[in-house]
Amino acid sequence: MLRLLVLICLLFLISCASRQTVELRSQKTSAHQIIIKGGNGESIEDAVVIIGVGEQGDGMDAEYGFISNKQGLKNKEWRLIEQTIVKENNKIFDLIEIEIIQSSAHRIYYFDVSAFPWKKK
Repeated sequence: MLRLLVLICLLFLISCASRQTVELRSQKTSAHQIIIKGGNGESIEDAVVIIGVGEQGDGMDAEYGFISNKQGLKNKEWRLIEQTIVKENNKIFDLIEIEIIQSSAHRIYYFDVSAFPWKKK
């Protein structure tokens, strides 16, 4: 009886570990699909290009992550003022205006999001 109880506990622990491994692998896979390239984001001509995004939240995370790499933590070193969509030259851009909290300076970052599935015409 004791052996059966130990066996059931071991099987339970192994199944939990397997599920966690699968979840971690799927998170890594989706993170590797998003590619950020292009310019520095300071103008439409130098827009940051984001490709490989499947869901809206992933796209926003990529944009805010890019800004955080430049400006620090969101809502600590910078905060979102406005986010606008602009269509120009058959491309779709997100314009994200932020405020640098310490200096109250404003900055706009330009992202080419033409590859985002929900932004298509």
